[in-house]
Amino acid sequence: MNKFILAFIVSAGTLSVSAKNDITIKSAVNNDTVYYYCYDVQDMADRVFPADKQFVTLKKGKATIPVPDDGAIFEFWGPGLFNGNSGPIVSPPGKNIIFTVKGSDKSNMRVSGSELAANILAIEALGDSLQAIIRSLPEDDKVAFDSIYTLWRKRYDNALPYHLNDDFGIYCLDKATIDTMNKYFDSIPEPHKDAFFAPVYGQNRTTIENYRERMAAKERIKVGADAPEFILPDMNDNLVSLSSFRGKWVLLDFWGSWCKWCMIGVPQMKENYTKFSDKCEFIGIDCNDLKEDWIKCVKANDMDWVQLFNKPKNGKPASIIYGVSGYPTKILINPDGRIAKICVGEDKTFYDDFSELMK
Repeated sequence: MNKFILAFIVSAGTLSVSAKNDITIKSAVNNDTVYYYCYDVQDMADRVFPADKQFVTLKKGKATIPVPDDGAIFEFWGPGLFNGNSGPIVSPPGKNIIFTVKGSDKSNMRVSGSELAANILAIEALGDSLQAIIRSLPEDDKVAFDSIYTLWRKRYDNALPYHLNDDFGIYCLDKATIDTMNKYFDSIPEPHKDAFFAPVYGQNRTTIENYRERMAAKERIKVGADAPEFILPDMNDNLVSLSSFRGKWVLLDFWGSWCKWCMIGVPQMKENYTKFSDKCEFIGIDCNDLKEDWIKCVKANDMDWVQLFNKPKNGKPASIIYGVSGYPTKILINPDGRIAKICVGEDKTFYDDFSELMK
């Protein structure tokens, strides 16, 4: 199956180098208005995408869009052209890209002029095809579901080992599972770190460094171990250190407004905070939220205990220092600064043990 995936990805690309630097859309649909987003690789690395859409009209089924000298990434859609989003159509520097559309299915779309662009479109088309198979399966066919879902989830993992020496490999690295990223990250040759997807590689480097630190921390963060220091900002940007609470019990709650189980557990947190705030300092550490979403959620849910944002001005986030890999994670620290209990996930029995310790 891996060979099939590899053949599917590689066969989709056709090389056609030109001095031009534009992208041409071709379709059998005339006078259709095609909308698109255009962003650069740094936007992709930062996961920040433009809000403003642009449009172009296909005259006699064709339109040409100029591309910045350093390349760009496009996503197209149009009511007459195709129903769904095209996915990322990559236009590297110095390439004349031709994007041919024959239907709404990505497998009916073609990109020529860049092997990188063709490979990316092909692997995204493969993902759509596997999703279509999953949707067509009987609900009780768990074996087939697990098999196809694994192929869908690991399509980038399967392609990555064959593309360590090119930009497509960095694209797959960015979307691979974290274990595969960790396995192959050090195999990316130096010259390709400065290629078209260099900003994406840089973001992945931070991800892998944090992952490796988190895995190392998990070996250290155990009951009886000293609780490591951190300094994080509160909602007013005042810096708060863990050591400032030494001498009291401290309950760290790693959470996020996006986390369903974190929010389900808020009422019990409030109940226990009311009972034991005189004996224990509750500290919520928000992870993976935008700052405005975090503040809005805290205020809307009357979460009156200490609330900190997991983006320090210096040093590593507390979630990395404590090896947090699941949410919510609660870590109880005794007055001597040692870890007394760790709970990953929302577990009601945690509060039974917590109550006993407080008594």
